[in-house]
Amino acid sequence: RPITQPVVEGILYLYTDVPKDYVFFTRYTTRLPNQTLHGVGIAGQFVSWLDRSSTGEPCDIFYNTLF
Repeated sequence: RPITQPVVEGILYLYTDVPKDYVFFTRYTTRLPNQTLHGVGIAGQFVSWLDRSSTGEPCDIFYNTLF
């Protein structure tokens, strides 16, 4: 994990739009070749979900910690 984490973060950085800062949270959008991933960061916590609106499927939600 220590070796692959910086590589994955670098690849995601290339595909992520500029984060949009709001008063209490930051919104992220990552556009991968075959899907779009959305995320919201609030107070060191990060929630992300896959955009499946075009397929009609329910979204998958992932909870992560920034630190």
